[in-house]
Amino acid sequence: MQHSFSAELAQEYGLLEAVIINHLAYWVEHNRANGKSYYDGAHWTFNSISAFAEIFPYATENQLRRAIKKLKDEGVIRTGVFNKVAYDRTTWYTFTADFIESHPFIWQKTQIEVCKNTNRSVQKHKPIPISKQDNKQNNKVSVETQSVYDRFIEGFEKNPNQCKLTDKRRKLIERRLKDCGQEMVEQAIDKVASDPFYRGENDRGWTATLEFILKSYEQVERLSQLQPRKPKESETDDFDWSAKLIANENRRGY
Repeated sequence: MQHSFSAELAQEYGLLEAVIINHLAYWVEHNRANGKSYYDGAHWTFNSISAFAEIFPYATENQLRRAIKKLKDEGVIRTGVFNKVAYDRTTWYTFTADFIESHPFIWQKTQIEVCKNTNRSVQKHKPIPISKQDNKQNNKVSVETQSVYDRFIEGFEKNPNQCKLTDKRRKLIERRLKDCGQEMVEQAIDKVASDPFYRGENDRGWTATLEFILKSYEQVERLSQLQPRKPKESETDDFDWSAKLIANENRRGY
């Protein structure tokens, strides 16, 4: 696969950023030409970070995240979520009006490429489809339960097709909502998701699960009060407590 970029954009934003701009511009124009993916006054394209990593194998997922954040921060692109189910967090991308106006040469080149590749395959990643099973399950899920589940999926960047909201997980969330309240539960998830230790940066490569976070009222209460971890904190009581919890969870098979 050949990837191209504008030397002018590479000088302005960076090499990887220029490649991403070229890729997004192609698909936005492709969808515009086909009258597809029109939301909020613009045509969009979508992809997950993992799909981008397959398209651009020379870049890591972290490099791609940083590049996309840079493009967003500098007003090149804007993002949205236009998926048909609430738990699908696939991100959609389009360009800002200011960027389109200041870089007309991109669209002239892209229109030619789209005309040459009218039968080109669709995006690498597709939004999560709605299944009859999902619809049946969602009928039983309260707004609060769905919110907690979405919070975990988004915070830990999980694929909801692989980390499904099973009946067992739904009941666990409902129990913690009942005895902890939604605010404390979501605060615990946010605190854990923002701590590198619980995201796999530990000597076991262990990552916190939803079951781990919602194990008990006491667990949720303590995790909701986590403080940002300082460098070389391995000798603190909090680290020791975390290590013991991991060992316990491993023995329980979570």
